[in-house]
Amino acid sequence: MKMRVAAKEYLYRNGIWQVSEEVKMCDWCLQHGEGKKWYLNVNNYVKKFDEMEDWLKEWNSNYRDVQSQLWGPISAEVDILKSRLSPRLEKLADMDWETGFSQYHSGQVATLDECKEMVKVAGDTGGVVRLACTCRKYKRGGKYIGPENTLCLGISAYASMYHEHPERIWKEHKIQTVSTEEAMEHLENCSEKGMVHNASYVGSPAYMSKICNCEYPVCVWLQWRLDWGLTGILKKGHYVADLDMDKCNGCGECISSCQFKAINFSPTYEKAILKEDRCFGCGQCSFVCPQNAIKMVDRELSPALKEDW
Repeated sequence: MKMRVAAKEYLYRNGIWQVSEEVKMCDWCLQHGEGKKWYLNVNNYVKKFDEMEDWLKEWNSNYRDVQSQLWGPISAEVDILKSRLSPRLEKLADMDWETGFSQYHSGQVATLDECKEMVKVAGDTGGVVRLACTCRKYKRGGKYIGPENTLCLGISAYASMYHEHPERIWKEHKIQTVSTEEAMEHLENCSEKGMVHNASYVGSPAYMSKICNCEYPVCVWLQWRLDWGLTGILKKGHYVADLDMDKCNGCGECISSCQFKAINFSPTYEKAILKEDRCFGCGQCSFVCPQNAIKMVDRELSPALKEDW
């Protein structure tokens, strides 16, 4: 993802970060954020599903019919994947996959705190529902296996869809309306289980649809990005982990929590070592570190990473 000038720029001078007149933001924020992160822009949280464009409603309705094929065990060959899409998804399949996903259905990794902010916005713009995660539903035998492991959050327009258009969803989804506080508790529980959060949107403009809570390789978004290199389906988050090795005691909690293989153990130092270029900014390492040795910093502040999305 290319970076473009938006507001202020941070420069490293004389050993400290200094703010100049401009900052660089990701393309999605520039296109859909109106000065904010795109997933915190209230205009991306429509109140009614019927407010979406007709093609998007049709796309979503048919999407349900092909999910068992799309999400199931599939070849790593993208052409084979394309052949499994229905005619109504040709709008995406006929495009370059990077461009198609970036415009019509994609997500971005987010921290627990960011997701809580999204829930607050969603609570004022249509509500929040808890629903069965499609990825986990199909990648674990096509069977609903319990709320403690298989639920994500649907928000705003998609929350209204589940109530006003029940014909569009499966009975197995077991939709449940939740309060803002219950949604935040759900997010915290997912973080404690080691799941990665991402903000998901459908359509252009970027309609917020879900806050996904999942894990590699079950999560389709994570698998396609990490295994196939499709950056258009999932972008790195706005934060990067910063490890203070003086505080690290080498316990390894952060290593086991990282689904992106960004943290390893150094036998020489007997401590964790971080590869920032592999970090997606999910914040799980910071969440589990008992020594508070890891903090999350803005990706835009790093000259080496500010264009690495």
